[in-house]
Amino acid sequence: CSCFKNETKTAVEWIEFHRLIGVDIFILYADEMSDPTIKLLQNYIESGLVILLSQNKAPLRVPFDRQMIAFGDCLNHFRHEVEWLLFIDFDEFVT
Repeated sequence: CSCFKNETKTAVEWIEFHRLIGVDIFILYADEMSDPTIKLLQNYIESGLVILLSQNKAPLRVPFDRQMIAFGDCLNHFRHEVEWLLFIDFDEFVT
């Protein structure tokens, strides 16, 4: 699960890397996008590899508020549907 904003440069590499190490599905929350990242993800979305959800535009109380809301939503909705659930940013790679 990740919350992202404008990740055109890293999105495909990040997904492909994590696919290679065994990630089966990506639950992604888009946060106020202003670049074509979603267009790059379209094939992954259509194949079912990526579940793309829109982030709430609620006012921020603290800098990471939207991310915590997204992670809470992910946990509430998907915890019984997956064996493992990792919360990770697009600049982080599991090794």
